[in-house]
Amino acid sequence: LSVEPPSFVKIPQPVEGLKGKDVVLYCEMCGTAPYQITWFKDRKPLMESRKYKMVREGSSVSRKCQMKIKNIRFSNDCHFADFPFCAVFLLSSEPPSFVKRLSNMTVILGGEVTLVVKVCGTPELIPKWFKDGVELASGRKYKISFSRMISSLNVLSAEKIDSGEYTFEVMNEVGKDLSKINLTVLGIVFIHITGKLKGCMRLDAKVVFHFY
Repeated sequence: LSVEPPSFVKIPQPVEGLKGKDVVLYCEMCGTAPYQITWFKDRKPLMESRKYKMVREGSSVSRKCQMKIKNIRFSNDCHFADFPFCAVFLLSSEPPSFVKRLSNMTVILGGEVTLVVKVCGTPELIPKWFKDGVELASGRKYKISFSRMISSLNVLSAEKIDSGEYTFEVMNEVGKDLSKINLTVLGIVFIHITGKLKGCMRLDAKVVFHFY
């Protein structure tokens, strides 16, 4: 009677899961029974628990194995293995969200203003800026950057037409988020004085001029 050592019929495959959801790792073994099947996380054996649900079924020739991981977190990013040591990498993915959102701003006509956001989420993140629903690009009017999860939109030499709704949108494979603000460009008012200034005083944050 020959004895066959355990080997894989189907090896565990790389799995990507959404943060907070459940994932299942699967493999199929063959070999002469009995043999023991053990799952490892970062070289440490795992036991059945609320976090890990293990299922084994099959005949004396072939056996199927599953391990369900509940409520995955970024701390679950690791290598899992089943004897004889076939590694599979589990990645938990997180949709983008904002660490710092936009807030309404004003700028004086002819001035510059910079809109800044900070985001988090699983790369690769795709950032986009919009004005009144139209996507913006870097050029003479706008300077756009995205580095280390921070994106900025610099509006150069503001004009009245630059007033409006600005939107920053960020997305990855598992979701997207956006932030909106209103930018107001303030005009400059020139006052023509014909009389001779006698003096002035400040009343409730207003300046009152007296003329001869």
